[in-house]
Amino acid sequence: MKILGLDLARKCGVGYGDESERTPRSFSFELYSEGRSEGYYDGAGKLGSWLNDWITANVVDAIVCERFLDPSAQENQAAIISGLLYQGAVLGVARCYDIPVYLYPVASARIHLCGRATAHPPRRGGAPRLSKREVAQRREDTKRMVWKQCVMLGLIPSDAIPDYDRSDGVCMWEYGVAKLTRATRPLALSNPAW
Repeated sequence: MKILGLDLARKCGVGYGDESERTPRSFSFELYSEGRSEGYYDGAGKLGSWLNDWITANVVDAIVCERFLDPSAQENQAAIISGLLYQGAVLGVARCYDIPVYLYPVASARIHLCGRATAHPPRRGGAPRLSKREVAQRREDTKRMVWKQCVMLGLIPSDAIPDYDRSDGVCMWEYGVAKLTRATRPLALSNPAW
């Protein structure tokens, strides 16, 4: 079963292959330039066009991507709009080819791959709110955790330049392989020094 794993963001991460492949094809690409006002509209069009071309050139039996968070859980309006647009583009193009799309919580994919959803323990009730800088650092640490686990497991070559969007796409691919094919793979759920 050929699975396409996608990390839908301004820079789209991609993991592609079947359960027999130890190292999936993986890469990332820009959907729109950073700082561009409302570039996510162009990004949704670029994503739909890219996906159409990819499906035409490659066998795709299923697409796996992150389930969009409820808009009430998001504070960033751009993240809400882009998330809806990107997911809509994937669902629309996949429907044209009768390819099923599976939407999973990204935390579940990270737990499967790394043994934990985030690089830091959750904030306890009553603890002071985190600053924007602390939130950004935690997000970066979590992305680094996923990258390091992908490299450690051989899902991404060890000599590759760090690309956290690429590793997020591979994480979704790996989770899709486990969920859809029930393939058992030797995942090391150790806790390396992230």
